[in-house]
Amino acid sequence: MLKRFRDKKVDGDWLHTNFPCMMACPAHTNAGRYVGLIAEGRFEEAYRLARDPNPLASICGRVCAHPCE
Repeated sequence: MLKRFRDKKVDGDWLHTNFPCMMACPAHTNAGRYVGLIAEGRFEEAYRLARDPNPLASICGRVCAHPCE
């Protein structure tokens, strides 16, 4: 397998630095950070981070084009 396709474990800080999608989100949800928290197994903290700026996150998740993903 080529080196560039090997799995690489990244942390929330790496995601936050390399994917500034929060600025593109009209609700200013810090998607990179909450995805990083999920990867670390910190589910409740990720949930709170996603819900704080946007109380209608479940609705936005259905209509958003998800450029952060």
